[in-house]
Amino acid sequence: MKRNNLFLQILEKIILYLGLGLVKVLSFVPLSVGYLISDCLVSIFKRYDRLTETAKRNLRRSFPDLASGIIDRICTEHMRCCIDYLFEFIRYDRLSETEIRQRCVFHNIELLLKSFKDYDFIICYSGHLINFELTTSLPLHLDGYGMCHLYLGGEHNVIQDWILSVRNKFGAINIPTTNPLRTIIKLNQSLKQSNPFTKGYVFGTLADMDTKEDNPHVASFFKHDFEVLTGSERIGRKYGMKFVFAEIIRPHRGYYEVTFKEIIPKVSPNEVPTAYTDEFVRMLEDNVRKQPEIWMLWSTPRF
Repeated sequence: MKRNNLFLQILEKIILYLGLGLVKVLSFVPLSVGYLISDCLVSIFKRYDRLTETAKRNLRRSFPDLASGIIDRICTEHMRCCIDYLFEFIRYDRLSETEIRQRCVFHNIELLLKSFKDYDFIICYSGHLINFELTTSLPLHLDGYGMCHLYLGGEHNVIQDWILSVRNKFGAINIPTTNPLRTIIKLNQSLKQSNPFTKGYVFGTLADMDTKEDNPHVASFFKHDFEVLTGSERIGRKYGMKFVFAEIIRPHRGYYEVTFKEIIPKVSPNEVPTAYTDEFVRMLEDNVRKQPEIWMLWSTPRF
């Protein structure tokens, strides 16, 4: 039994290192070639209904007034965007500062700078909108301020280590969801020094993930029940953070625009403990309506 377990562990490591090697090779492939491969894969995958049935069902329920042909087109573009995401993230490892500034443009950074006058931390909500990975380049645009973001913690391996190294390429700090408070406390203590190197932090969170809580908070998303995480709001309230939302738009293939907007709940945050989360979900819906195909989670059974 022990020999079998040891063999499986060795086999797993071999597969992971081979996978990392493949990723490293693909990182040299120009995006134009990656997009060509993406188009070829989409033309193959869209023929298999099983690969698209969940996304089409969710899209039909969210946009009941759209014709089936339009739903099919959105679903095809959604599949293309998801494959593009993989090639873009792999290529991200090779992008220079100049290239990333061209491919990911931030708007209304003034909101962040203005907020930092009164807040040490800004909690920035967004969803799994393609390509959210490029938002980790925000430190390039915030001189004197830092950025940290949550990631799903767990057992580390060479693939995950590579992913985290790509995400902090431009200075973003990776914080595991398993114990986010430890890092936040350290950052908060560093800000209290007499001459802190960093004057404040943007705390990024993708809060549209499904939750495994026994009594989850249920919000309304496209007029359907939508179980959503509330841990980010609790952290934001605990440390007196400013709440903002990052709207992501894809004007052209491989290019993105991120606009920061203040989250202003429709109800009193003092009376409703999930006021900011509910408003985030509403703003996320508005974002998705503008470009349905860029939301990655259509293919998950959320509705």
